[in-house]
Amino acid sequence: MLDELSKLNVVAYFETEDIYSNDPRVKKYITMAAAAYQVESRQKSEAIKWGI
Repeated sequence: MLDELSKLNVVAYFETEDIYSNDPRVKKYITMAAAAYQVESRQKSEAIKWGI
């Protein structure tokens, strides 16, 4: 999605992380953060599933 926005010259600001999407480090950061959030989401889902 960030690549598509970049093609349209749209810059997103991520307030929590204090970064802009046109920063060259962002793509790597977003990929790593998304992986971590996915793991967290799965863990929460499993906890809810088992009533923990």
